[in-house]
Amino acid sequence: MLERILSAMFDEAGLAPRLNYRPKGEEIDGSIWFHGRTILVEAKWTGDPHPASSLYQFKGKVDGKLVGTLGLFTSVGGFSTDAVDALVAGKELNLILADGDDMRSIVQNEISVAEALERKLRAAGDAGTPFLPLAAPVDAPSTVEGHYLVVVEGRSDVQLFESVRRVCGATAPVVFVPASGPMNMVPVIRLMLEVSSSVAGLAVIVDGDLEGRMLEKLRDDIEIVASDFGLEPNSVNVIALHPDAEAALGLADPDIPWAKRHQIGKLSDSARDERVTAADVLGRAAKNPSLAKVLDVIGVGPSI
Repeated sequence: MLERILSAMFDEAGLAPRLNYRPKGEEIDGSIWFHGRTILVEAKWTGDPHPASSLYQFKGKVDGKLVGTLGLFTSVGGFSTDAVDALVAGKELNLILADGDDMRSIVQNEISVAEALERKLRAAGDAGTPFLPLAAPVDAPSTVEGHYLVVVEGRSDVQLFESVRRVCGATAPVVFVPASGPMNMVPVIRLMLEVSSSVAGLAVIVDGDLEGRMLEKLRDDIEIVASDFGLEPNSVNVIALHPDAEAALGLADPDIPWAKRHQIGKLSDSARDERVTAADVLGRAAKNPSLAKVLDVIGVGPSI
C-alpha cells in the first residue's frame, strides 16, 4: 500500500515512477527519475525501526546499477541508530532515508516531494548525512536570537524533552534536531551551524551506553566543528545521559527492551506530559548528575 501511495505522489510531481519491477530477478518496490538520475525506491510500512541489514540489502541493489544511481529508503517506523551510523561510516553513500514524520510533512503539504528530495540530496552531498529530518530548519534558520541548538539521537528523545519543557514551564529558546545515531550527529551539526548565525550554544545528548573511545571521539569531532563556526568551548556540551532518556526520566525500567519502551513515543502529548509530571523529573535530576546537565541545556536549568 505504501508503494502505491508513494507512486501516486511521485506521479503527481512528474517524477515518472515505475512500480514493482524485477530486474535480473531482484524485486524493487519502484524507481523515479529526478534531475536526470534514477533513484530506486524501497518502501516499508512497519511500526518498528529498520535495522542496518535492511538498508544494506537495498544498498546492494543500488550498487548493482549504473554508476550514479541512488536509493531512497522510506520507513514509516524510522531507522535504528546503528542503521544510520552504518551508512555514515561506509565508504560510499548512495542512499537517502525518509521516515514517517517526513512522509507526514509531505502529505500535509508542508513541503513538496521535489523539495524534500532536493533537501535530502543536498544534505547528503554537502555533509555526508543519509538522514536529515525534513523538520530540521536547514533552509529556514531560526530567527530567535541566541537560541540553543540541541542535537539528540532520535525523535523519541525530542518528544520526551519537549514534554519536560512543557511540564516545567521552560521558555528559553531551544531548537531540537534528531540525528538518528551518534555518528550522524557531526554532519547534522555542521549543516545546522552553516545556516544559522544566532546559535548561542550547542548541546549534544547521547545515551549512556556510548562511552570510552567512541564518546571521546564524538566529543573531539564536535568540538572541531563548533570551533570552525566560532562557538566558544564553554558553550558546547556533549552529555551522556545515564542510563538513557526514558529510564533517566523515570518513564521506563532500564531492563525493559527498547522495543517496548518505544511505545512511549506513540502517546499523545498530554498523556506523555502526565507521565513526566508523575515521574518527578526534577527530583530525579537531584540524584542523577547527567540528567541535571540535560535539564540545564534544554532550558529547565539555570544556564540558559
